[in-house]
Amino acid sequence: MKLYLTRRARDISWKNQTIAHKARIGPKVYEKFVLGGQAVQYLFEECSNIPWDWSKYDAKMRPHLFGFITEAVEDVTITEAQFALLQARMLVAGFYDGDICVGANTGLLRGKPVCYDFDEESVGVL
Repeated sequence: MKLYLTRRARDISWKNQTIAHKARIGPKVYEKFVLGGQAVQYLFEECSNIPWDWSKYDAKMRPHLFGFITEAVEDVTITEAQFALLQARMLVAGFYDGDICVGANTGLLRGKPVCYDFDEESVGVL
């Protein structure tokens, strides 16, 4: 599951990841959703293990979170050779690698290296 503070950020990431999945460099994306009310409050209070900078979140200013469901990726450190292959495939698909590297935002899907972070801050479109 991927969560975003704005609908626009969610939609850009969803579109990029859809393109990446077709190019076999990203996991499949599923349904978009909006969380509000008690669901957001639960995430804020109970899920402290989520890798999320909650200091940016103000429930009064932003009562909703926007997200989508994504295919699970094995979160492992890929090799330099696997990363070079992924980088080349990303460029062919029209993405540059932004903050993607061997130990960040990459993993394995059915044994193949993929990127799992397609927001504007992580990858760009050429």
